[in-house]
Amino acid sequence: SWSDIKRKVRIPEEMDEDLAEETGIHIGDGSLGIIKNKQWKSYRYTISGDLTDELLYHENYIKQILKKIYNIETTLMKRIPKNNIDSRLKSKAIVEFKNKKLGLPIGSKKDIKIPKELMQNKEFQKRCIVGVIDTDFSITSSLSITGKLHSLFIIKEMKKILEQNNIPHTLKIYEDYGRFYIRK
Repeated sequence: SWSDIKRKVRIPEEMDEDLAEETGIHIGDGSLGIIKNKQWKSYRYTISGDLTDELLYHENYIKQILKKIYNIETTLMKRIPKNNIDSRLKSKAIVEFKNKKLGLPIGSKKDIKIPKELMQNKEFQKRCIVGVIDTDFSITSSLSITGKLHSLFIIKEMKKILEQNNIPHTLKIYEDYGRFYIRK
């Protein structure tokens, strides 16, 4: 779009470790949306988090990695009553890149998958699950890592990556989600 050209939005030409990790962040807490009006469309990429626990993560990490990859400033939206923080980018080029090139869905992430390009490279796989764990998992009092995922595709792919890297874990599948437990 003209706006993307004017703001010098950059779209990656090839996968690298930063894009792999940012894709994991997207899988965990991100969403793509197109808001339609009779006269226009607004393209949005949003990463949402808990304001109390993730403010510094959004300010000091997500903002920088998005700037590094896409050359665009992130809008941080703090919703204090909802205890929510959003890192938001408005860009047709980024939404279309993530949807058409990486295969990440617009709207619901129920059937989201790790992009094939990432699954073909062990380093990219690792960086991707780092992004997923950073956003959707937490550390227990015993210093283990635990988290739940709703996409059965992601659960299956993450299990495969953990096994390939000899990372002991427990996975329990429930009706509509899976819970991972990774020991200290």
